[in-house]
Amino acid sequence: MKENEILNCWGGLHGKIPRFYFKSFDAIIAPGDFCSDATRKYMFEAMRKNMTNPLKKKICWYDIVGRKKARKMVSKSIRDGRKILEKLNSYGVPVYEVPGNWDWTPRP
Repeated sequence: MKENEILNCWGGLHGKIPRFYFKSFDAIIAPGDFCSDATRKYMFEAMRKNMTNPLKKKICWYDIVGRKKARKMVSKSIRDGRKILEKLNSYGVPVYEVPGNWDWTPRP
C-alpha cells in the first residue's frame, strides 16, 4: 500500500453503525458480528440453567423468552446487521467480511 492509502478494519459492531473518521480509504475489512446481540443474555441464562441442572431436559434461550418474542428478536438482529452491511457498501470501496458468531447464517 502507498503511504497515503488507508485501510479500515471494523469488527464486533453488534448492531451499531460505525463512525468513520477518515475521508478516503481503499477498502473495508469487517470481521463479523454485524447483527445486534439482544439475545445474548437469554443464551447465557439458558447455558447457566443447563450447566446447573445437567440431568434435566436442556432448555434453549427461546424457551425462556417465548418463541414469538424470539422470532421478533432474531428478525430485529438481522435487520440491524443488514443496515450495517448496507452502510459499509455505500462507501463505494470493496468490503471484505466474514460472518461472526453473532451473525445469523443459514445452516449447512
